[in-house]
Formats: sequence, structure tokens, C-alpha cells
Amino acid sequence: MNRAILILLILTLSLPKLASAAFQPEHFQFFKQVTTSQGGFVIVEFDPEVMERTQGNFADIRVSGPDGKELPYQLLLPGREREEGHVFATPMDNVILEGEYSRVTLDLQRNGALSNKLNLDIGYDRDFLREVTLEGSDDNFTWHLIQRDRIFSIKSGITDTELLYPNTSFRYLRVTIDSKGEKPLGISGARVGFTPVETENLEAVPGKMTSLEQIKGNTEIVLDLGVKGYRIENIVLNAAGQNYNRKVEVFISNDSSEWHVFGGGTVYHYKWPGYEAAENKLNLGILGERYLKMVIYNQDSPALDIGGVEIWGGYPGMMLDLPAGTSKLYYSNPAAKAPEYDLAGFSHLVNRGDLKVVKLESEQVNQSYSPAAKPWTERNRWLLNGVIIAAALVLGAIILRSMKGKGS
Repeated sequence: MNRAILILLILTLSLPKLASAAFQPEHFQFFKQVTTSQGGFVIVEFDPEVMERTQGNFADIRVSGPDGKELPYQLLLPGREREEGHVFATPMDNVILEGEYSRVTLDLQRNGALSNKLNLDIGYDRDFLREVTLEGSDDNFTWHLIQRDRIFSIKSGITDTELLYPNTSFRYLRVTIDSKGEKPLGISGARVGFTPVETENLEAVPGKMTSLEQIKGNTEIVLDLGVKGYRIENIVLNAAGQNYNRKVEVFISNDSSEWHVFGGGTVYHYKWPGYEAAENKLNLGILGERYLKMVIYNQDSPALDIGGVEIWGGYPGMMLDLPAGTSKLYYSNPAAKAPEYDLAGFSHLVNRGDLKVVKLESEQVNQSYSPAAKPWTERNRWLLNGVIIAAALVLGAIILRSMKGKGS
């Protein structure tokens, strides 16, 4: 019995292991050349041809340098990278004057601390709409007006208690919320931040509206982007009218029949004398598929008059240290697995805003292309299954024999 176990163990260990294979250009059906006159880190944007012919996660992309050796790269996919910083702020006083205002003063701990964003935590269990005055000071004595704004919250879940204002460097910030004769709002906390202006320019993603229908009281809009793989950062819904508040869900599909949800939000437009607030943008930050569907839940309200849909994002791409000369980007290999490069561990340290964007050249068919053979274990699955079954039978026999031995 022990001899049989040893034989099975040797057979199992002798099976070929699935390992990461070296880059083999002949297994990729297409390639595009990319040329640069000066070596160094660059950004290479994919184009619709690459997006159409690659796997959904871009796992089947490889780059070879002028010498034919594989070049590591880091994929650049959805999600704009913003260096958003939080500024440490200490509340100095929190004053409530019944019927007039509530006020909090914040100390940013040092002069010259940049800020341009303030989030207020409001302790109030009813709907509200209040005017806010934001002031700044370097000495907590002389105050300068920064901005007047409004904050609000309604039961449907829409809350806006964020103040966005021009860059300031005051050490002290004072927030005053006007009560207008109503119960003052309690300010339970405040968070100060600084977000640099985004340097990434979003592009309009081409999308053709193929249908706009009213189905079971909901508005359904379907758009065809032409190919999969676009970075979709946000969607803008152009709707006419005012004083509405609608939940929206966004779905994606590669065949326009099987859909799965990947995001959503609420669009609204409030307007009455002395006040107006609107939001028609859905922030997503995803890698899209070819088709996109928006479902607007109207409930019993009249359908919105949709004038169009704007999709903003751009092409996915990669960052890599590209040598001077002509390199090749290979793609279209259904059997390829995503590579793992050590560049992933430090690519975030590279300032991408300073990098040159290099364009891909025209598509070429790889004349030496031959489909990658299936792994040995897939081509001989019957043998692998047989070994596993035999090992299970032997193990069962050993257990049974052991139990009988103990019983006797």
C-alpha cells in the first residue's frame, strides 16, 4: 500500500506546473510601434483598436524595447489621482445664539496653511436650508470675508454641507450659519482640506444614444460607445426643467442584453426665489464596457425632458520607462495572464503630470503569430483527474484499514 502511495505522489509531483512564461511575441496577434527620440518615463495611451482586441482587463499587453527585451509597464486605469490633503484644524469656540446664528472658529495651527474646502458636520434631524458666511483671519481679531454660501439637507438623502472656496492661507477660519429666526443648527464638527486644481484634462468619450424609452415609469437610456475599455470618470445628464430629484443607476454591458450595475447617484435641480442648487453629474471612475445604460427612477413624477448625455473620461493607457528608438506594443492573446512587474511598487512616486504622452502608430499584423498552446494540465485533464481519483481511493483505503486495525 505504501508503495502505491509513493508512486501516486511521484506522478502528481511530476505534472507540469503552471508558471509565468517568458514573453513570447509570436503568441500575440497584433502589434503597434511606438517611437521616442529620448529615453525616460512616458505615458502611452491606448486607442480603440487596442481596446477592441484586448482582454477586458488589458492582461494581454506586452511591450518590447528596441533590443527585443520585455519592458515593464504600469497600467493607468480609471480614477483621477488627486493629491488631496487634510489640514489639521482645532475648534476654538462653538457659539449658538438662539434665533440668530451658530458659529464655530477653527485654528489651522500655523500661518500660511493653504485651504480651499470645508466640510461641516451638522447635528439636526430636520430639513434645513441656511446661509453661511466664511471668514478668515491671521490674528483671530481682524476678519476678512472669504465667501457667502448656502448649505442644505432634505429627507430624501441629499445633503450639501461642503463649502468650496478660493485658495486661502489664513490661520483662522470662522463659520457663521444664519438661523433666520429658526432653531440654530448645531455644528458638531468641521474638516478643513486643500485640493490642488486637477491637472488631468478629461475628454469627451464618444457615445451614440441608441434608445430612450419610458419603461414601467422609469426612463431608460442606452448608449453605444463603439468599443469597450474607455475610462469613464463621470456622466452628465442634460435635463430640462427644475425642482426635481431623481435617483439614477448606471449599467454596463458588452452585448447590450446582459447588464450589470456599476454605479449611480442622484440628480437634482432646486430653484425658488433667493435660492438655486443643481447637480446633474454622476461620478463613476470605472473602466467601461461597450454599452452603457442609465435608468432614471421617476416614481409618480413626470419623466424628465432629456436633452442629451455627456460621458467624460478618456483612453486607458500605461506608464513605462521607454528607451529611445522604436519599441513595440503587442496585444490580442486570449491565453495571456496579467504580468506582475516591480514597477507597481513605486510607480506612484513618479509625477505623471510632467510626463510626455506618446502616441501609438498604425496597427500591424504579427506575421509570426501562432496561438499559444493550452497548458499541459488542460490538454491532459483526463489524466490529472484520474490521478486525483486514484489518490482519493488509496487514501480512503488507508483510513479504512487504520480504523479496522484499531477496532481489532
